[in-house]
Amino acid sequence: MIVDEKNRGKGIGQGLIDKPCQIAKELGCKRFELDSGFQREGAHKFYESIGFEKRAYLFSKIL
Repeated sequence: MIVDEKNRGKGIGQGLIDKPCQIAKELGCKRFELDSGFQREGAHKFYESIGFEKRAYLFSKIL
């Protein structure tokens, strides 16, 4: 999910994260994870500001 630049800072991203986190918690999930490209440094700062922590790198290979 990406919030268009002109709409950032309006709480839209927070809402897009809060609802699925709430549903996951209600279903008994213990962790909510997402992945994001290395270049998306602004997004990473946003995720950290709302409580996410960097835990791993995601590796993939095109076959």
